[in-house]
Amino acid sequence: MRNLNGVLMFFLVNLVLSCKMQKKENLSAANYVDTSVKLELDSSFIKNRDKSPIDLFIATFADSINGLKNEQLPLFLSDAEFDFHHVGIFSSFHEPLPLRKLIFDQVINCKSLSLIISNNSDIYKKKPNPKNDIQVKFQNLSVFDLAEMRFDVLKCSSN
Repeated sequence: MRNLNGVLMFFLVNLVLSCKMQKKENLSAANYVDTSVKLELDSSFIKNRDKSPIDLFIATFADSINGLKNEQLPLFLSDAEFDFHHVGIFSSFHEPLPLRKLIFDQVINCKSLSLIISNNSDIYKKKPNPKNDIQVKFQNLSVFDLAEMRFDVLKCSSN
């Protein structure tokens, strides 16, 4: 059953990651807007076929940080209990994975890390509040702390 769940999760994540959504914007003479959505497969499906569901999950969130185009940070960063909300999906309840740390380990964009560090919102400095005696490695670190650690590891310059 666990293998089936993993295969299904892998398929769904690959499907989502490998599809590009394109919106048709054809106007007819009657000012009719076609709002249909067209899905196209791209080469990322082939590129990601050897990745596990957890690798794809982590890569998706890391890419959302790495690909920041403006100063609006991804919403999941404001969830201090992110690790706890995903317990049991990719790991057991007794040995949950430190997902936030694994995500930040994949971040390579110093500018994005700098945006997190320089953000004045206390929400990114909030530390997780463990529930039900579940312990996760790095649970004593906030998103701000994880961003600072990664910033230092990458030896980013603060200018």
